[in-house]
Amino acid sequence: MIIKEIKDNETKDIDDREWIPEKIKEDIINNKKKEEIILNKIPKLIKASFFMINCREYRNELASKFNKLTDMEIEYLPEKAKKLNGTIPLELNKLKDKTNDADKIYKILDKFNVKLDYIQFEQ
Repeated sequence: MIIKEIKDNETKDIDDREWIPEKIKEDIINNKKKEEIILNKIPKLIKASFFMINCREYRNELASKFNKLTDMEIEYLPEKAKKLNGTIPLELNKLKDKTNDADKIYKILDKFNVKLDYIQFEQ
């Protein structure tokens, strides 16, 4: 019943998901909730007639799966940020070089009193 409740809340398979920070955040929150549901709804011991069934290991193992997923996603975020931060300065330097070149051209044109129409900028 508890597993069915967790599965019913799933909307997409992991392979189909776009792993953008907002989705990762949602997934972390959902996994924390699932871990909490398992820990709250599965008892440590179940009494069935003369028997005591120890569910502690099963319960903790199942809850730890969601905890591990959460930890992996949290570890992924800094790696993703590092990759982005590694590429952004390179892209900015390329743009800076291009804008410096364009600025030099405009200064030369300005020196010779060449007026540019806005139509020339739309290309």
